[in-house]
Amino acid sequence: MEEIRSVNNPYIKYLKSLKQKKYRKEHKMFLVEGYHLVEEAAKAKVLDAVLVIDKKEQIQGVKNYLINSDIIEDLASTITPQNIIGVCSIKQKKDITSSKVLVLDEIQDPGNLGTLIRTAIAFGFTDIAVSNNTVDIYNDKVIRGTQGMLFRANFMEVEVKDFLLDLKAKGYKVITTSLGEDVVTPDALPKVKKSALVLGNEARGVSKEVLSLADFKVTIPMDDVVESLNVGVAGGIMMCLLSNNK
Repeated sequence: MEEIRSVNNPYIKYLKSLKQKKYRKEHKMFLVEGYHLVEEAAKAKVLDAVLVIDKKEQIQGVKNYLINSDIIEDLASTITPQNIIGVCSIKQKKDITSSKVLVLDEIQDPGNLGTLIRTAIAFGFTDIAVSNNTVDIYNDKVIRGTQGMLFRANFMEVEVKDFLLDLKAKGYKVITTSLGEDVVTPDALPKVKKSALVLGNEARGVSKEVLSLADFKVTIPMDDVVESLNVGVAGGIMMCLLSNNK
């Protein structure tokens, strides 16, 4: 078990660089904090190394480093971090195998993205496509928000319009939420065998370009005193609806 005691160690400096998106993309690696996320990463077979301050907590099958609390604090993003850091590899995307695809177009808030990923796994949307202007999946706040569920998803970074056109050619029905014209309520949505649910930006919603590709635009009934729902909430309602729409 290799021991590292300085925050200026070259390997620790490399790990610290992974807190920035450009280096995560370059090295195809990211960090996770805490016992639960490290355990989930190990189950998903993406855990490459672990840094601990107690030899008793080393994990079999990966590289283990014995470090101190100074290094934990240097690498961690939380205020009171747990005494373990995991170093994970970014999985290569797989072909779509599910009949339900979640498409996220320009989601900006890490908390919303984390919630949507966690909810997607809960309702069987294991294929998740994100636009290149959506917040980074491997942002530390996103990772914590997923509670480890990001390890169970097949992520794709896509150009949304082209991706939806390809899905439509394969028989998927594109479904969006909308407050505009030509909308249907959830109870009027017909049963579909293959669906692609598109959720848009928190402020602007789904773009006109995407709306033009939608087979169904759904409005969620709610009291008039509420203008709109948070995208994480709306997405959860729609995924629950579509998971039972068979």
